[in-house]
Amino acid sequence: MLKLVPQIEPITWLARGHKEVLELLQKGPVILAQHSKAAAVLVNVDTWNETLRRLAYLERLAVGDRASAAIGQGAYDTEESVDAGFRERGTA
Repeated sequence: MLKLVPQIEPITWLARGHKEVLELLQKGPVILAQHSKAAAVLVNVDTWNETLRRLAYLERLAVGDRASAAIGQGAYDTEESVDAGFRERGTA
């Protein structure tokens, strides 16, 4: 679960305190700041992979919703064209 209050650290801290940053990642994303402005967000690998998995799932849902709407309007796609669409998006 993501924390609502972000962990913000100066980007220079990454070079000097990388072990501490890696420990913070276990608690949630870490925002790196440069010149007092957010410059990057670090997440641990499990969070990244889960985010990508969820994104792929949501993309599939969106494709299904569009197909359902098209079917409701009398338009039909072949199984081959649906599979091709998934392959184009990299979600096959």
